[in-house]
Amino acid sequence: MMDLALNLFCPSAEARFRARSRFCPEAPLIRFALLHLLPDPSHVQPPLLSHYMKLDDQIVRFILAQPGTDPRLSVCCRLADCASSSDAAAVNRETVTALGRLAAWVWETRQPLRLYFQGSDCAAKRQAAELTSRRLGARLLIADLAAALDAGRDFRQMLKLIFREAWLQGAVLYLDGVDALRREGYLTAFHTFLEVLEEDAGITILSGVPPWIPVQRGVRGVLTVRFDVLEREQAREHWRRELEGAGVTPAAEMLDLLADRFRLNSEQIADAAAGAVSRGRWRAAAHAGAGEDENLQLTLDDLCASARSETGHGLSGLARKIQPRHTWTDIVLPPDQISIGRRFLTCGALVGSSRSAKD
Repeated sequence: MMDLALNLFCPSAEARFRARSRFCPEAPLIRFALLHLLPDPSHVQPPLLSHYMKLDDQIVRFILAQPGTDPRLSVCCRLADCASSSDAAAVNRETVTALGRLAAWVWETRQPLRLYFQGSDCAAKRQAAELTSRRLGARLLIADLAAALDAGRDFRQMLKLIFREAWLQGAVLYLDGVDALRREGYLTAFHTFLEVLEEDAGITILSGVPPWIPVQRGVRGVLTVRFDVLEREQAREHWRRELEGAGVTPAAEMLDLLADRFRLNSEQIADAAAGAVSRGRWRAAAHAGAGEDENLQLTLDDLCASARSETGHGLSGLARKIQPRHTWTDIVLPPDQISIGRRFLTCGALVGSSRSAKD
């Protein structure tokens, strides 16, 4: 109990009276949730001196050097092993170099750094974060904000646990799912996130798809790093790696065509390559009765069809099919002009059908 602690550590009544200020709501121990005051369950409204004191579990784990993260964060956080991360196949080399230099400078000077990785290429953004952490010799704590928001706990407390976990682990913090806080009805959660972010003094990487909109108050100096479609040489190399990983040796001309024709990111290329492999196995199974890798033969049509399926979906929400309600009788024209129009349509239909027959 608090009364026992004050009697043990304070030599006089005056000292015990002054020490009570250490347990007020604005005191660092309580404000930063390092120490929790728990009321005695056997009393209805126990006085302050009758409260039990409990050191936060996260601090206990840190003092005892226990591995892993706080169990309360298991639903939304994990530590990435950056020492085994692959080379920057999906990330521009200049981007990786600049990120490493900037992060190393702020890491040494103990200054805060807030980066916003913008784009739909989640694999490239994650890889860039891992390479940046590896450059610093630090770990990477990956947190899903959408999962933290739906965890059923107080969102502010969850955020504070996440940021403190990164600080205790000496890790770079990667926050995925920032877009989830921008949805309609989550304005309060987004403002809470900005307030907690503003208090942090480490390296924080935010990940989202739409552009970062500067806020009028709170967080300042968020640097946007774009992760869009790959450059030609990067795309060509990524196509080659994905296809060779599936047991296919693509021709150089095929790689050149894919890299030139389709503007895709690394995740889209990986999905397109996997889709093409599935098409080839389906064809092999249908014609030869087997879908084994040694019989797999991919055609350019397989690859192009899979690559086309990765693009163009943004227009589907803008177009809709309509059913015409008007007929020839609704057109106000002289009879001879209507007759000419009918003949044009008839000739066009005949030409189209003859071309289809030739093909």
